[in-house]
Amino acid sequence: CAGGTRDCDGDPSNGCEVNLNDPSACGSTCANRKACSAVNGTATCSGGACGITCASGYGNCDGDPSNGCEVDLNDPSTCGTTCSNRKACSTVNGTATCSGGACGITCASGYGNCDNSASTGCEVNLNAPATCGTTCSDRRTCRPEELCAGGRCAAPPPSCTTSGRGKSDCGPGGNESCCTSLLVQGGETTTLEPGYTATVSSFRLDQYEVTVGRFRAFVEAWLGGWRPTAGSGRHTHLNAGAGLVNSNGAGNEPGWFSSWNTELPADKATWDSVLVCNAPYNTWTPSAGANERLPQNCLNWYDLHAFCLWDEGFLPSEAEWQYASAGGAENRKYAWGPTDPGANTALAVYGCYWSGLSRCDGLADIAPVGSVPAGNGRWGQSDLAGSMSEWTLDWHRSPYRTASCSNCANTDPGADRVLRSGSFDVVASLITSAYRYSGAPNYRGSFVSGRCARTAP
Repeated sequence: CAGGTRDCDGDPSNGCEVNLNDPSACGSTCANRKACSAVNGTATCSGGACGITCASGYGNCDGDPSNGCEVDLNDPSTCGTTCSNRKACSTVNGTATCSGGACGITCASGYGNCDNSASTGCEVNLNAPATCGTTCSDRRTCRPEELCAGGRCAAPPPSCTTSGRGKSDCGPGGNESCCTSLLVQGGETTTLEPGYTATVSSFRLDQYEVTVGRFRAFVEAWLGGWRPTAGSGRHTHLNAGAGLVNSNGAGNEPGWFSSWNTELPADKATWDSVLVCNAPYNTWTPSAGANERLPQNCLNWYDLHAFCLWDEGFLPSEAEWQYASAGGAENRKYAWGPTDPGANTALAVYGCYWSGLSRCDGLADIAPVGSVPAGNGRWGQSDLAGSMSEWTLDWHRSPYRTASCSNCANTDPGADRVLRSGSFDVVASLITSAYRYSGAPNYRGSFVSGRCARTAP
């Protein structure tokens, strides 16, 4: 045989049929020939040894041709023009991108890349009072008594008119207003039930579940004589003030009934009693203490509804809550995306992992609101998965009566109201964006709380 060729089948009639410098049969002998890898490149063979010429945007960074050009230099985790200058792009408050070996970032709602440097991510919180704006160019500092809502400075709602624990110390850094309410851009979602489509208009949804500190202010107002106005709590920015359409029949949402006032305690002793359910998991204490940043649990539907009315908001419909959790048309499996949470609290407070004791152990399993920012939803809301199950406006019905609706809620009276998401003590399959269940409106549980919705600015 001529150099580089072999008679590998032992049949002289077809000559020296194997070219050992062909990438598909590369080797020094018939016995050690192999096909060279062409992963993300063009395979070569010289002197019986495999090589590879990488396609544009890929690199053979481990120097081993057997696994091809294994590194995508336009992947945000390995972004660069060569193997030697590749790096992970920043994902701070956004989604990293990489094009032509250069990092970029798409900011999450409410954040801005105001220094135009992808390496620092989206470093500015446009809903923080010190940097309040809808864009980097129009941000301003709010006055001390104001908070930032939807990128605009505004007077805080009643539950945060004074600072203090559970009012002005929320978020992972303990320095954000617990009343922050973030804009949810309207659109369509299809994950309520298979085949069901819901359209919602833009609205604001509070970033955090109601804290003990905020609910304590409400209890004081209730004991001081405040009561909701009959008919209040409708989505008056919709349908010429009539509010949400009834998805289960004719009419619109009715708002608050004065007869519901008796569903809430009339004296402090009774409040202190009913808000201590399923001890030792109750977050309420008769006087302010160490729990003020924890979500207020043991709330029944009437409690949360009245709180939201007093706090100048309203209960979110099930479709609104679902839309925010699923990221709208992205229809996310979990609030943060498709990734299943591990046996930890890196993405959600669930499974009794917060205590670190590998078992459910009372109050230690419940985290301060907003403790896991990596699990925030598309528009920045915290704890939409895990932490607490949350009440919504709707009466429960399954299956839905209609296949689709716009700005609607099931307002036909039934036995139960809708609860969304699982809580701090459940498995991952119960904290998906699609998970729903129900409870009687007067039910109180240590895993039940909620948050308020508000009109868009």
